[in-house]
Amino acid sequence: MPGFGLRVFPSGKKSYVLQYRHLGRTRRYAIGLHGKVTPEKAREKAIKLSGVIVDGRDPSAERRRLHQEIDVAALCKAYLKEGCQNKKASTLATDKGRIERHIIPLLGKLRVSSVTSGDVSRFVNDVMSGKTSGDFKGGPRSIARVRGGKGAAARTTGLLGGIFTFAKQQKLIEHNPVHGVARPKDVERSRVLQQEEIVRLGIILEAEDKINPMAKRAVWLLILTGCRKSEILSLKWEHVDFDKGLFQLPDSKTGAKVVVVGKPAIALLKSIPREVGNPYVLPATRGTGHYTGLQKDWEKIRKKAAIEDVDIHDLRRTFGSVGVSDGASLHNVGKLLGHKDPRTTMVYAHLNDSAMRSTAEETSFLIWKALNGED
Repeated sequence: MPGFGLRVFPSGKKSYVLQYRHLGRTRRYAIGLHGKVTPEKAREKAIKLSGVIVDGRDPSAERRRLHQEIDVAALCKAYLKEGCQNKKASTLATDKGRIERHIIPLLGKLRVSSVTSGDVSRFVNDVMSGKTSGDFKGGPRSIARVRGGKGAAARTTGLLGGIFTFAKQQKLIEHNPVHGVARPKDVERSRVLQQEEIVRLGIILEAEDKINPMAKRAVWLLILTGCRKSEILSLKWEHVDFDKGLFQLPDSKTGAKVVVVGKPAIALLKSIPREVGNPYVLPATRGTGHYTGLQKDWEKIRKKAAIEDVDIHDLRRTFGSVGVSDGASLHNVGKLLGHKDPRTTMVYAHLNDSAMRSTAEETSFLIWKALNGED
């Protein structure tokens, strides 16, 4: 076969090669080492390469480009650095966690252009089945427990699609391999505490001495205000307007917002001692930061209260559920919770109207009574 030969090095090493011409220049493609590749297999490969060359392609140049191409792990690093300018810090932290715990372990070593829809489908199934599950170090004193499942697969695959869209914008690929791949629906949790469960929770918060006081205060505030965990943990005294019964939050998942707060929550805040030199309502035991051990402490609380299937975010859902059950409008409850639905979003300046104040007061009082075992 013309151009097919065996190159012999001074060391005695032998390599099968195919020599050809492309655009007037001589190229040489190394097929494989003698001993690892048989002459018959090397000849078959040379015949296939000849067909590629006839089509006007340069297999040697394509191999060099492939060797220079970044892998998925490097793409993720570039995405976090250059493709997330409009994302909030909390969202970036979540994305980074999904990249480090799911995407890189399963796809990180693959070249970007070599990822196929089949690879993405296997990725979805692996995350759903818990292949990437485990306990990972989070903050200085926290552990992130990753369990996989349908929700994790849906959200991580969505992120993966965004990463490959970034790769397409950077001209690294022509087609996004995530497009068209079936993924599980991200089912929203609907768990809320029932009346008797709220009563049990209140008993534990009042009676249990071995639970961190910061955790107790955090749980009280979460269920009495409907705020997100990050909003309560990062709450500073300067954000609390005691006279008007408001939280003036400079930042949240949906941006700056004002939260109308009922009297039970305001009364609780007035009872919390302030730590000199620390601006947070729930200060850390060390340093000037805020309390960070809620997840670990919450697991103790929910176990003692026999509500082990309740997540921290379910306290927020419980606040909304109690409000709606008491007759408050979905619109008012949605505004209290800070939902940013384009059909109902309104200027936060209107939050302090009488209807919103009434909803906040009634809901927080109902929960307060349940926590204290009152009918």
